[in-house]
Amino acid sequence: MQFTVLGPIAAQHLEGSYISRSSLTRSDLVEVHPLWCVDNGSTSLERSVHDNQWHVRWILRERAIILAGRDPKALMQLVSTDVLRTRMQSSIEKLRSHFVPEIDKPLGWFNTRFGQSFTVLTCCRMLHAFQSGGVASKRAAVLWAEQSLDAEWRGLIRQAWPSETTYGLARKFANPLT
Repeated sequence: MQFTVLGPIAAQHLEGSYISRSSLTRSDLVEVHPLWCVDNGSTSLERSVHDNQWHVRWILRERAIILAGRDPKALMQLVSTDVLRTRMQSSIEKLRSHFVPEIDKPLGWFNTRFGQSFTVLTCCRMLHAFQSGGVASKRAAVLWAEQSLDAEWRGLIRQAWPSETTYGLARKFANPLT
């Protein structure tokens, strides 16, 4: 795939991390050992624990797209459902602890459309992961939340999901040839 097909916006929002094979087998390093990464919009490498999290390891092991080399399932242990659920529960609490004090500030990040949408979609993903014991895409978590949570949340969830006209880029990622 050529990144030019996706347009300059997509190329400016790529992100990724490097984790060594030896680190994959060390559960004691999760959430504490910084990985080399390129963050969203960045053009340089930095070290961060952002992607060295249990849910990221679950995604890597269970949903990897293998271009070359061994299957991650052969290189790393299963992330237990209990560990994933415990982390989702504490992550929701951590998000709440940041959101609540900032919501009334005039220039708070959570007062932006992006910040509020991010919070709603992240909560959908965390609640889905807690319920299912696995990590779903944002879209799958939104669909689950619309069907599973109280009806009073549907409007908020739908407002948080970016419209295709605003973020038509998502469609190009799904099928860059259309």
